[in-house]
This record gives sequence, C-alpha cells and structure tokens, in this order.
Amino acid sequence: APEFHDKLTPTFTGWCAHKEAFLFKTDGHNYRDGGGRFLNGTPNVPALYAGQEGIKIIKEIGVEAIREKSMRITGKMVARCQELGFEILSPLDVKERGNHLSVNMRDAWEVCQVLNSEDIVCDYRPGAGIRFSPHFYNTEVEALSALDRVAMILENNEQERFRGAFHRPG
Repeated sequence: APEFHDKLTPTFTGWCAHKEAFLFKTDGHNYRDGGGRFLNGTPNVPALYAGQEGIKIIKEIGVEAIREKSMRITGKMVARCQELGFEILSPLDVKERGNHLSVNMRDAWEVCQVLNSEDIVCDYRPGAGIRFSPHFYNTEVEALSALDRVAMILENNEQERFRGAFHRPG
C-alpha cells in the first residue's frame, strides 16, 4: 500500500534501495522514496527481457484460453488420479483450483525425485504430495503420461533408489 512506503523501514535491502544508488556510499541508508526503498541488488536483466516475451505470448494466446485449457487438463488429471487410486489434495471443483494439482501417494518425495530425474518437472510439498502444474505449452498427453509414469514407478519400486539419497524436506 503506497501510503505505508515511507513509514516502513526495510529490514533487508541492497544498493538499489538507496536514493543515490550509483554513488555506492557506505555511510548509512538514505532510502529511495516509495516502494523503491525495498529493492535489493542488481535486477536480473535477462529475466526481465524473457518476462517481456512471456507477456507477449500470454497476450497473444489470451488468459481466457489459457484458463480454459488449464481447467480441461487438470480435470482429466483428476479423473486419471481417481482411476489410479491417488489421493487428490487440490479442490476437486475445477473453479476452485488454479493450474496445479496436488497429488499424494506413498513415497511421494522419492517418486518426485524419479520424475524430475526424467525431466518430468514437478515438486514435492510436505503435507501436499507432488504438485503438478501443466501450463498452456503442455499437452494433455504429457500431463496424463506423468501420472501414468507415477503408477509405473510405484509398481516397479523405482522410487527406492532415491530413499535417503537427499535431505527430504518437512
């Protein structure tokens, strides 16, 4: 909220938070006015350029089309999870969830490690299982194949190779 910018003192900042950042003074903090006082170090310029292209792509496709595809794919993923007997921890009502689906099964952390080692990008969340996040560039086949791969991993006990291999969060 802009009305609080100049009333709050940052607890962690970088050189970009200073009014005269390029003077590189070391004699204390002379914070910028407004929200700039909360900036950190050098901005990630390549990411900013990539972000601009991402915005153009999303604008071209349309947020409504992306959302429609997300609801369709995650809906089919829910059905496949139910067929495979996986616990779905995300809302079942498509209108109540975003583009991700949290799925729990035995050895979820280890299964996630197998999937990521095969470039099936997902992440493990303690208490929530594996989080799959298909986006507009993913196909329905890719999303459903990831779940089928989970079933195969569990059937073949492939997750065992990751048991104790890394620090398990949570």
